[in-house]
Amino acid sequence: MPTIRRARAPGRSPLRRLLLFVVVAVLVAASWPSDRADARRSLHPADQASSPSVSYAEDDDVDTASGSAAPARQRRDNPDPYVIASDGEYLAYFTQGRSNVPLRVSTDWTTWSKPTDVLPELPAWARPGRTWAPAVAERDGRWVLYFTAWHARSGRQCIGTATATTPYGPFEPSSKPVVCQLELGGSIDPSPFADASGDYLLWKSDENALDRPARLWAAPVDRSGTALADDPVALLTADHGWEEPLIENPAMVVGDDGRRWLFYSAGPWDSVRYSTGLASCDGPLGPCRKLAHDDPWLGSAGDMVGPGGLDTFLTPNGEVMAGLHAWEPDAVGYDAGGQRTVRIGHLDLSGLLPTFEPHVD
Repeated sequence: MPTIRRARAPGRSPLRRLLLFVVVAVLVAASWPSDRADARRSLHPADQASSPSVSYAEDDDVDTASGSAAPARQRRDNPDPYVIASDGEYLAYFTQGRSNVPLRVSTDWTTWSKPTDVLPELPAWARPGRTWAPAVAERDGRWVLYFTAWHARSGRQCIGTATATTPYGPFEPSSKPVVCQLELGGSIDPSPFADASGDYLLWKSDENALDRPARLWAAPVDRSGTALADDPVALLTADHGWEEPLIENPAMVVGDDGRRWLFYSAGPWDSVRYSTGLASCDGPLGPCRKLAHDDPWLGSAGDMVGPGGLDTFLTPNGEVMAGLHAWEPDAVGYDAGGQRTVRIGHLDLSGLLPTFEPHVD
C-alpha cells in the first residue's frame, strides 16, 4: 500500500485530519490492484461489479424488427452472451457481477425475464467475484454448464463444469476444473462444439497475463462433457496487428459446405478496436487458417462498437443464429458509463464467407 501524505491545513484539528486520512486510504485500497496479474488482465464486468457506471437493472428494453430472423438488441449490460433454444424458449446466459451465472429467458427476443442464478454455489476450488463467459451443452442426457472462475489457490482463472437435468438449472459444480493451464497464465472463455466426429471444448489460454501472446485451444471431451478425452491442441495465436493485445472467445460452427468456421474476439475489450476475427479449420482440432491478416471479419460500425463474444445457436426450425455483445457508440467502456448490449441476428453460412447483419436503428 503506498504511503499517503497530505499537507497540513491551517486550523484543521487532529481528529478531522485523522478522519480524512482514513477515508482517502479506504478509497485507494478499494481501487488498488491485488497483484500484478490482476492489473494486467483486461477487466471483465465481474471485476467492476461495484462500479456505479455499470447498470444491473433487472428490467429489459429490447429493440427488435419483425420476422423470425430479425436481429434483436437487448439494452442492458449483458456481456459474453450464450444463447440456446429449448422447449419453445430462448435461454441466454451471461457474464455478470451480481450473481455467478445469470440466465434470462424469452419467447420472442423482445421481452426477457429477470435474471436467475443457475450456479448458486461455486466449487470449492473457486473464489467468488470473477465468474465469466458461461456456455451450456447437452451431453449424455444431462446439461453441462461451462464457466470461467477465479482459482483460489493460484489467483488465475480456470474453467469449471457443472451439471443439471435441465438447462434452467440449478447446476451442481464438479469438484475440480476441467481445464486449468496455470503454466500458461490460466484458462478462460469455454465454448462447446459438436459434429459427427464427437464432442469438443474450445477455450483461450490467458498467456497475455504473462506478457505472452494468448492462444486458442480445442480438445475432445468424454461422453459426460466434464473431462477432456485427449490432449489439447493449439488452434490460433495473436499474431496480427489488429489483434493486439490478445485474442479470446473462440466459437466454432459447421458451414453449409462442411467447413468449420472459427470465430474469435481480439483487441482491447473496452475500445472501438475490439473486433471479431474469422478462421477456416479442417476439423475441430485444426489446422486453422485466418482469413484476414490486416482487418477483422466484423469490426465497429454504426451503433455497434467493439463487437465480440460471438457464439452461435440454432432456432427450433434449424436456422443458424449468432449472438454477440457490443458497446453503444456514445459510451464505449465502463469508465464512460457504457454497457455491452446483446445483438442477435441471422448467421448466413451459405456463401464464401459467413455474414452477420447486426441491428441498426
